[in-house]
Amino acid sequence: MTTLTVGSGEQYSTIAAAVAASRTGDTVNVDAGTYTGDVLNISHSLTLQAVGGTVKLVGTAQPANGKGLVDEGGAGANVAITGFDISGATVKDMNGAGIRYEGGTLTLSHVNIHDNQNGILANADANGSITIANSTFAHNGIGDGQTHNIYVGAVGSLTVKDSTITGAQVGHDIKSRAASTTITGNTITDGAGGTASYEIDLTNGGVGDIENNFIEKGANAQNPIAITFGEEGNVYANSSLTVKNNTIATSYTAHNSTAVVNRTGATASIGGNQLYGWTNVASGPASIGSNTTLSSEPTPGTAAPSAVPAAAPAAAALDASSAAITPDTVATGSAAPSFVAGASASAPQSPAGDPAPPVTSDMASQVLASYADTATPSAAADWTDGPAQASAADASTQWSGQHAHHGGTSPMADAGTTGHVRMHHS
Repeated sequence: MTTLTVGSGEQYSTIAAAVAASRTGDTVNVDAGTYTGDVLNISHSLTLQAVGGTVKLVGTAQPANGKGLVDEGGAGANVAITGFDISGATVKDMNGAGIRYEGGTLTLSHVNIHDNQNGILANADANGSITIANSTFAHNGIGDGQTHNIYVGAVGSLTVKDSTITGAQVGHDIKSRAASTTITGNTITDGAGGTASYEIDLTNGGVGDIENNFIEKGANAQNPIAITFGEEGNVYANSSLTVKNNTIATSYTAHNSTAVVNRTGATASIGGNQLYGWTNVASGPASIGSNTTLSSEPTPGTAAPSAVPAAAPAAAALDASSAAITPDTVATGSAAPSFVAGASASAPQSPAGDPAPPVTSDMASQVLASYADTATPSAAADWTDGPAQASAADASTQWSGQHAHHGGTSPMADAGTTGHVRMHHS
């Protein structure tokens, strides 16, 4: 196992060159600075870490891989990334990810993934695991409801801890199809101007443990639900949900609101939480313990987790250090490129092993129960925020898709319920 170095006067001037030269088990140390034009394709076990501060990986053009700025993993691969700030991922299919996970074990620590079409987009791997710690995911999504801050397919386990997840653009802050999802000690908020749909969507059930988080649904949210469980069908026989010792608040008032919606047959355990602004604590099977209703809207009790290692210098110092990096690979202060929601997209094949779950006949009626004060559109012509469905019979399904979850129907293929097609590269 070898340590490779990147930066001014180091072995490699670009991160991509070091990654390409690396072998299984190597470590790539990257000097702090802003690196533009680097696209990292990692197919083997590798440790990638910033040295002396934050490494800013900024996308300024669509990557040739058609997936994202960091395309990593595979069966059995073990990849760890620390101290990176990743922004500006765009691809023609409008689902470019800051990090695209292809399988294996991925550990993210002190990363800041922001202003991408997707924050992280993860393929299915039943034996895979993803751990996110002390990190920030912010302002990811293009506003189509099918791109998210965190979107994880059917992996073995997802853990998100001690992190800040905020400002998803119409999509979800955390969407997980994992067999086991643990979300602890985080700040999960819409933030100023945020328009997220669900704060947490455990799409297909599984074992869900949501504890000791600050969760806030803002006034501009897309729907009145914070946490949903089994929204697109319960595919795990051992599904269970624990929502404990969280602060869960909402300033959303457009419809009656529900903190936790459980679509599975498993009984959710909900207790020890501090609640503010909710019409209902829960919908669906639930054992509701002692929860406290707050009289005023809370704010996060602690500062947001740092997106850079504690030893990293201040952001201004990082920008100054960028000047030392080779000009053809670094542009100090480069801004992430903008992208336009609603641009046309092609539809390549969905990854194997990720078939879309069937849309059951009662899906729309389940979702509409949360909208007791809102009429159901009677025909496709009632829609103004998406392509018209083929018939009036499809309208209630579109209502479910656009207004309930904005989440898509497949781990890697978002199509059907909203009328939009957003197929993801394999």
